[in-house]
Amino acid sequence: MIISENHFGKENCVAYCDVLIRRNYEVINADEHFYHFVEKLVGINFLDIVHQDNLKDFKMAFETLKPGENCRMLILLRNGIGEYYWTDMVISNNGKILSGENVIEVRCYFLSAVESRYLLALDNVNKYRTILSTYRNYLFDYNSYTDMFTIYLYRGNQCNAPIKGTLEQFRERMLRILRSDSERKEFATFYNYLNEFINGKTFYEVDKTTSELSDLISKDLQKRGMKFVGSTIIYSYLQAIGVIYSHDKQCFLYKSN
Repeated sequence: MIISENHFGKENCVAYCDVLIRRNYEVINADEHFYHFVEKLVGINFLDIVHQDNLKDFKMAFETLKPGENCRMLILLRNGIGEYYWTDMVISNNGKILSGENVIEVRCYFLSAVESRYLLALDNVNKYRTILSTYRNYLFDYNSYTDMFTIYLYRGNQCNAPIKGTLEQFRERMLRILRSDSERKEFATFYNYLNEFINGKTFYEVDKTTSELSDLISKDLQKRGMKFVGSTIIYSYLQAIGVIYSHDKQCFLYKSN
């Protein structure tokens, strides 16, 4: 799909595109995303949009590709306004025939747009991860566009939705359950509760499933009457919300501090 300027800053940025190329590098057909990216419809030679530093490698891969083979490479492609973007490109010779000649299929994934969509999705995921961890017969659904949050309870083949509403409505409902003003103040946000243990810190560690921190929080929650909040579950939750930072050095999200 086309990434809007709100998500990526440029109107002609796309997440991916598909292209069919003749052996002389002429674009014979493509999807609307590619034409949107290059801002022209006819007379396109694919070599014209490949960065000079990548031309040799691209031509070698393109020209040596045998029937039934495919290859993958990282390459810089230029859009219609002269900007270059890193692209994860898959070049395939699947024996496709168009207008009586063999053509090469190319799919391009624009990494910066993919990252933008990933971060947006991650933000939405974290939004409801901080609200609820479900288990056993409970499932939930959250629509990030309507802010509608639903919990489904399954009993055999039957299902009902005991809770349905916005996240704010769900929070208010939980607050009403608390017995005293002091409890309401303490749990106005779960972050305030967690911050009593973490003091605003981020913990950098890998290859663990529990820690002293998760043990401490787990025991406190169990004292307050909560169930299914063992140390391993709490540790995973703290990883999900970024309190415990466990990205390996090979991960593109890794930071040293």
